[in-house]
Order: sequence, then structure tokens, then C-alpha cells
Amino acid sequence: MGMEPTSLLRLTQPRDFGCTGNPDTGAEIGHMHDDKQQGKIGHVAIQRFGLRCQAFYNSSLLITNSSSFLDQDKNVGYAMSDDAAHVNERKVFHGKIVVEALDRIGAMRAILQHYHVSGSAEIWDTAQKSMAKLRQEHDMAAECYRDLLNECGLLDIDRFIRLERSPFSVEQGATIVYQQYVQMRDAIRRRSHKFAMFQRQSSLLQFLSESEEAQSSGESVSCDRSTSLTKICYIKLVISTMEEFVRKYSPNIGSHSFLAGLHRFIQLQLHPSDKSKSSSDPAYVVQWNFLGSVLTEACHSHGKSDTQAYARDATKVLFSFLTWIKTKDVEIGDFSLLNDNLDDSLHPLVDIKEILLSFQINKYVSNATLRRILSVLPNPKVLDARATGSVEVIDIESASNKSKGIMQASRMNADGHMDEAWPWFPSWQFCSVL
Repeated sequence: MGMEPTSLLRLTQPRDFGCTGNPDTGAEIGHMHDDKQQGKIGHVAIQRFGLRCQAFYNSSLLITNSSSFLDQDKNVGYAMSDDAAHVNERKVFHGKIVVEALDRIGAMRAILQHYHVSGSAEIWDTAQKSMAKLRQEHDMAAECYRDLLNECGLLDIDRFIRLERSPFSVEQGATIVYQQYVQMRDAIRRRSHKFAMFQRQSSLLQFLSESEEAQSSGESVSCDRSTSLTKICYIKLVISTMEEFVRKYSPNIGSHSFLAGLHRFIQLQLHPSDKSKSSSDPAYVVQWNFLGSVLTEACHSHGKSDTQAYARDATKVLFSFLTWIKTKDVEIGDFSLLNDNLDDSLHPLVDIKEILLSFQINKYVSNATLRRILSVLPNPKVLDARATGSVEVIDIESASNKSKGIMQASRMNADGHMDEAWPWFPSWQFCSVL
């Protein structure tokens, strides 16, 4: 079959959807010949499209069904009740519809551009079928959501894909309009991703602060915090917490870098790389530094109802036997520039500063307790990721560390002289069979 550009043109000829009144302003968006008025309404349509995108991307983590709306009940959009419980869900769903509409337009433009560049008869049938299918999908969307697509300027998709008859390519005006929509969509999506990252980091800081407060007040244990880490009952609780975390999250590869980093940290505290150092020396202190994104971005929780479960559980593990070393790096960027002004979405937001976390072994934790904890961590050889962060030996008398606000006391119980005596038989539990 030879090339038939006229047939392809028929697939892209403008279709008259009529003039539909705008539900918000009552203004008609139809075939207007006034360029200024057309440009004004085009800007308003793009703004409305941006608002729909914002609702969709800001709530995308709450959407459990990722299938296209075409696979769902056609009436689900407007059949929802108008009570407060469904308003946000309805906005998100409408945002999904307009994003999918723009995706279809992009696909149609890509088909036309590919055919124009190649001019091959071999792809002609495929191009025709693909364009027809996309056109049919758009017609289905227009049938169900005419007002929504109209107010966002997406009802008449032909204005995005009109062709110049000579040369046979998408005309410049259609490309400019399409790029304006793509620019708005991408800017909103980038801002939503930054906002989501900001929220996760804020939640992490809250978890850290709450855990630190509970640790210092001794709320998490029944005995005094200064001696709890020497008691058998609390050490068993720490080990149980670690075992549960490993059981729950080790199947998820996203947790492997954290687990490997924790293993390396404890291993270095027990076995100094510098042979002149001794692990039983109270002045020998190792610090583990890693980015907070390891807890908020690397591994996603299994439960859809609690997206921060992994970060919360990891924080619980850390504070069970470690001490958080606060530095000036533990801060978050100012996100006050985030607002509903879509014009601001076209400008880059202030960068969000990564949270740098630092932990050291609690001064009451003995080397014997560390060996028990290490025994329940997976061997790094079976993990599919490198250890996250960095480890360093801290000079507790260093003036530079004091100037950075790093406060560290020597390990008061490294040799275990303060530990409650364990029965001899539980030690079998922690023996490694070679």
C-alpha cells in the first residue's frame, strides 16, 4: 500500500464539538476569530489545566488504581456524591483525565512526526490504526467529560496536531500550544515531587524528635534509661525489634543499603581497622553518617494506608541502641514559596536541603550486646546493595568536633562490666556455625 497523506489528514481534520458553556464563568469557548480573546481564553484554559494537574500529582500517592479511566465505569467521574468526603477524590480523578488527554495528544503528535520523518509506506497501516485508536479514545473521553476537557482547552485536540500540507508536518502554531501545556504539566509535576519530598523529610524529622524525646525520658522502657541498655530484658527487646524489622523489610531491596550500612557500622565498632585501637577502649567511638533520604525515599512501605511505616520502623531500630548526634546539617529548606499561584510553578522552587543524620553507639551498650545485635542482621554478602553512608572514628577530644556541635561521651560500658549477667545457655543463640 502506498503512502496516502490525504487519508492521514482526514484522521487529523478538525471536528466540531460545538460551543460548550464554561461551567465556571459561563463564557463560551468555541471558534473565536479574535486573536487577543483567543489568547486570553487559551491562557485561562492552561491555568485550569494546571490546577487539575496539581490536584492529581499532589495526591498521586493516594491513588491505588493506576489504570486508565477508560477501563473504569464511564459515570464514575460525575456520579460521585458532592459531599465533602468525595470532593478531593473527584478533583484528583478529573486531574487524571486531563493528564491522560494530553498524553494521547502527545502520542498522536509523535506518530505524525515519525511518519513525516520516515515517509515509509511500511509504517502507514500502523500509523492509521494508531491514530484511529487514539481518536476513538478521545471521543470516548469527550462524550463523558465534555465540560471538563472544554474548560481545560483539550476538547478540540485537532488544534494540537493540525498539519501543514506542504511540507507534511505538524504546524508551528499547534506545536507552540502543545508545548505550553507540556511546560505547565512538567512544572507542576516537578513541584509536586519536591513538595512530597518535603513532607516525607518533615515526617522524618518529627519521628526523630519524638524518638529522641522518648529516649531521653525513658518512656520506651520500664527502667531508668541510664541503665536499661545493660538489662537483659531491654537487650532482648532491642534484638526482637531488630529481628522484626529484618523479617518485615529485608525482602524489599530498597532496605538493603540501610541494613548493610548498619552492619558495617557495628562491625567497625567491634573490629577497628586501625590495629592500634581496641574496641574495649572507652575512647574508641565510631560514627555513622547517612542521608535521611535513605529512610524516606529508598524503601516504600508495603501498607498503602501508612506510607511512612518504613521510616518510622527504621527510626525505632536506630534509637533502640544508638544515640542521635545532632549537627547544624539537620535542617530542612524553606518551603514557604509553595502556594497555589500557578505562575510560580514555572520558576524553580528553593532547593530542599538533604537531611544528614549521624548516629553513634549508645555509651551504655557493651560490645557483647553489639555482637548479639549483629547476629540477627543479614550478612552483607546476601544483600543486593552497598552500605549506605560513611563511617568514621571520632576523636572525642577534638576541638573541631566540639566547634561543630558534636558532643560525645566515652563508651562507659564497652567491656560490659555494667551488664546484667546472662545465663550461660542463651549464649548458644548467638554462636555462628562455620
